[in-house]
Amino acid sequence: MLAFGLAAAALALNQGDPVSNRAVGFLASTSSVAVAGFAGIVFFDLINPAEGSVLMFSIPTGAAAFVAWRWMPTALTLTALHVTNWFAVIGVLIVIGVDTRGLDLSSLGVISGLLFLALGMAWLMLTYFEYLQPRTAGYVLGILAAYLGSQILITVATGWVVVGLALGAGLIGFGIRESRSVVIFLACYVLAGSAGVALSNLFDGTRAVAMAATVAGAAALGAAFLIKDQGSWRPVAPLSETTDGPPPASPF
Repeated sequence: MLAFGLAAAALALNQGDPVSNRAVGFLASTSSVAVAGFAGIVFFDLINPAEGSVLMFSIPTGAAAFVAWRWMPTALTLTALHVTNWFAVIGVLIVIGVDTRGLDLSSLGVISGLLFLALGMAWLMLTYFEYLQPRTAGYVLGILAAYLGSQILITVATGWVVVGLALGAGLIGFGIRESRSVVIFLACYVLAGSAGVALSNLFDGTRAVAMAATVAGAAALGAAFLIKDQGSWRPVAPLSETTDGPPPASPF
């Protein structure tokens, strides 16, 4: 009932202006949360399908979040849709872990890391090809999922740090190409975290942190130089603008 009430309120408030769009997006996202609460009661308390609870819970919640996002594509509704994908991945991992009881924790960690990494990369690609809107929110959510996957892999084995380094470097290049400062910022954070792990194997902890911060700072500074003034490298704008057409005709 709460979900239906919030959806009705969103319909009543939908006037098309930016303020009402934000309000509608908030109510639509809250409506998805209400559906999630209902699904949680049904699948965790009433039906109780054991290891399949989280996966089953994500299906109606994801459907509600998808409808809310398609109706009003805002950062909040896109976040609600993205979170349901996290629940779906966690549900799949629970089912895999229960069905394959002989699977050790390291193998399950690798599977979970790869799944979250794949989710993040798929989210980034869908956002880049404009299947997901708004783009800034889509990029942020995709990076967070991919970063989580890389961190899970690194905790399983240090050798996976290569994935984190490649992810950070690739995201920096992508952020420069798209001129997205938030992508460059998060990419530098990803690179710094992975660089810290890599350098900690060679130096002591304090020095590794300092060197990782230096690497991230240098990457951010280089990105700033590359996107400065659309790549024209002019420190200041020209003093006078030239026109290509003929001078205006005199009225006399």
